[in-house]
Amino acid sequence: MKKGKKILAAFLAVLMVVGIMPFTMFSGLFSSKADAAVVSGTLPEAATANAGDIISQTSIAKFTATQAMKESNKDTALVDEAGNEYLRSFVTTGVNNVSVKKDGDTKANTGRALGCITATEKTKVKVVVKVPKGKKADFVTSSVDLNIPATKDNPVALTDGNAQYTIERYANSNDTDEVKTYEFDAEPGKYYYIIGEGTNLELLAFAADEKAKSEDGTLPEAATANAGDIISQT
Repeated sequence: MKKGKKILAAFLAVLMVVGIMPFTMFSGLFSSKADAAVVSGTLPEAATANAGDIISQTSIAKFTATQAMKESNKDTALVDEAGNEYLRSFVTTGVNNVSVKKDGDTKANTGRALGCITATEKTKVKVVVKVPKGKKADFVTSSVDLNIPATKDNPVALTDGNAQYTIERYANSNDTDEVKTYEFDAEPGKYYYIIGEGTNLELLAFAADEKAKSEDGTLPEAATANAGDIISQT
């Protein structure tokens, strides 16, 4: 009997401790929504890719080549700001399939489109590229498919101030090649392009936040339910 009382007392003591613990210590266990997880796409195993090929993708976002690309293997790893190392990339093949003219430019600059990013759901996308020393890269957000050709014939002319797209320019003023990370919110129905001005860019990595798919089901409006009825669902 005494042993039973000791067990009961110990159990009650545990309950008291739990009662005074901060709720935040348990909130993660009962969260109704899972955290978004970053999913990385993989580069193709083949050494080359054609325009229109999907170079890397997740379940809701993809990176499509806009000209022929080829594999580049590194003897020395390229390192980004976060310390991630890259020994393999896919690089454009010198096709000047666009021209870019920003405000302040005296003339349009030839450009080589690295690829097009699209998404089926709104999500945060990360693209890691190598920008050669002293060169410029343009990030274009467009509400329409620009239909960039795979060859240098009839290049697409991009000019600042167009209502259908915006152009953001980045200049690598360093005396060494730079690993640049683009992070942006991709939306369905929009097209995102990365372009090297007169230079080949290299795709090092592609990733997207896969949003939690869990949803809360609702209880039935009826006051009663029969066996076999679905009580709650998503």
